[in-house]
Amino acid sequence: VEIELNPLREIGVALEAPIVERERPEELVLRVAEEVGAQLIVTGGGGPVTVRRWVIGSTAEKIVRHAHVPVWIARGVLPVNGTVMCPVDLSPQSRVGLTAAVRMARVFDAKLVVVSVIEEQTRGFLDAEDLETRLDADEARAQAQVESFLAATDTSDVELEVRVTIGDPAERIVEASEDAALLVIGSRGFDLLKPGALGTVTERSLRVSRCSALTVRDPDAGAPSRRPDLYR
Repeated sequence: VEIELNPLREIGVALEAPIVERERPEELVLRVAEEVGAQLIVTGGGGPVTVRRWVIGSTAEKIVRHAHVPVWIARGVLPVNGTVMCPVDLSPQSRVGLTAAVRMARVFDAKLVVVSVIEEQTRGFLDAEDLETRLDADEARAQAQVESFLAATDTSDVELEVRVTIGDPAERIVEASEDAALLVIGSRGFDLLKPGALGTVTERSLRVSRCSALTVRDPDAGAPSRRPDLYR
């Protein structure tokens, strides 16, 4: 561990003493993050998708599922002068993701691509929240909905592109992220009693996409004080 950390110390990065313990990796990371009041967890992206990962998930996915703070899954280079991609579906969770994506685009002087996907098949039952946030089936009207959604967020000084497509949301998000350096996605609140607590779209997008990913949860009342940089 020290061999890996020495180059960082040499360039002046302040580092706490490394923690090495016998414990499940995700449990150790989450426990320490809580103990030190971490504002961000950074983890590697893991290996390629396998049948085993589809069944039980990777360590990174388990951290994303249970973390109360944003999680950066690092894959490849930083998005400096590159592209940040953010999917939105008009929900409060995607508003949180959009706010963080705008911040990341400014930090890395990157282009921001906002993607919304109109699902090809309408589900048989929609609850009230889904009805309020569902994109119109017509692309032109959906585009207007997305632009209205974006108007409530300050995107000044950010190069912005909006894309509205039709198809399976996870597939379209992964396709759109192929040219991106960072995928920023706002995930739904978790419920340990429900399978797929992050939502199947979020889980599938994180598993298959090859770029780095930043997941941000819908904030509670104390979130801005814990992670102020994401809410400026």
